[in-house]
Amino acid sequence: MLDPDELLDTARLLLVKRAGATPSDGQLRRAVSTAYYALFHAILQTGAQRFLGAAGSASPGYALLYRGYGHGSMRTICEAVNKSTMALKYQRALGCTTIDQNLRDCASTFVELQLARHGADYDPQASITVTDASNAVVSAAEAIKSLSLAPPANRDDFLALLLVGVRD
Repeated sequence: MLDPDELLDTARLLLVKRAGATPSDGQLRRAVSTAYYALFHAILQTGAQRFLGAAGSASPGYALLYRGYGHGSMRTICEAVNKSTMALKYQRALGCTTIDQNLRDCASTFVELQLARHGADYDPQASITVTDASNAVVSAAEAIKSLSLAPPANRDDFLALLLVGVRD
């Protein structure tokens, strides 16, 4: 099973200076991408465990639920809920005008890291510094913590929304 903490450790290792040399462009890009995936998999794991339980992680349903989350739809929802007042369809779905600040922080970081990952993975002209990559790793770790600190009922609603979205 993918371990978000292990992914963060991998990203950190990519940033370690070896023989006094700064990390290569490939290492910096990989660190940014891996930081994003640490947060992505933390959200998926939290959602799958919430809806099927940690004991169900060996079941086919767990894998189906885990794979039900999508990068693009998650980004759209994270952008939509990271507002002081959400759009009406999200207010109706979640029963509130705004979500917990911890979830807003997680959502904001998810969007930022996804954009950074796209640059790292797909833009050959992107310039990524050690600071950029280090910040991505720190941000991912903080967002994972924010997700865990959110009130359970709010977190559950957020995870459900990320999985199924809202119909207009």
